[in-house]
Amino acid sequence: EKIRLPRADEPWRTKSRPASVYGRLRAASVQLHRQRRQRRSRNSHKKLAISKKGIGLSIHTMAVSMTPQMQAEIRILPGNDTCVDCPTKNPQWASVTYGSLMCLECSGAHRSLGVHISFVRSVTMDSWNHKQLAMMTNGGNADLQAFWKKHGVDPKMPHNAKYHEPASTLYADRLKAKVEGRPLPTELPARQAAPASAYDGPGGGFSAGGFSGGDSKGSAALKGEST
Repeated sequence: EKIRLPRADEPWRTKSRPASVYGRLRAASVQLHRQRRQRRSRNSHKKLAISKKGIGLSIHTMAVSMTPQMQAEIRILPGNDTCVDCPTKNPQWASVTYGSLMCLECSGAHRSLGVHISFVRSVTMDSWNHKQLAMMTNGGNADLQAFWKKHGVDPKMPHNAKYHEPASTLYADRLKAKVEGRPLPTELPARQAAPASAYDGPGGGFSAGGFSGGDSKGSAALKGEST
């Protein structure tokens, strides 16, 4: 006959449960409760570990506005006092993809390329996560321009053609690998034809309403940005 374990509020010795089985029942019950406590303990440790891991991830994915100190660390990098694509001083926009700074007009050109080519953020108005900030501190306009020249790319080329160059793709891949702690790629990707861009057309400008030939700047400069 199967022996039923008593509940916690049940008396151990009853008429239907002789003293001869008392020891076996007590030992089995103690072992069962010990196993349950151990399972609860393991589950609580797992939940705590997952919670700590989540906290760690949130620190790296949480978006924050750049503090003046963060901005200064990025602006002090060589070449970051001037737009990466033109002579405009004190650029207020950034391409996270290339870790570079650019002016207002060039940021419009970058947006027209699509986020898969260049992901644009405002240095002063947008929020940044840990990885995006790392992309900026590990990049720099001078490094990107030197990489272009090393691979025969003229930094003064139109945006659409320049950022579809294999050298630009390789630089972006190397910067991302550096931030993620992976080996840096060394081979240039295959060349792909750059799609037509209205921004690179004669007199093309970018405005809030779309492309326009009447306003080459497209909008007013941000505070502190020279034109």
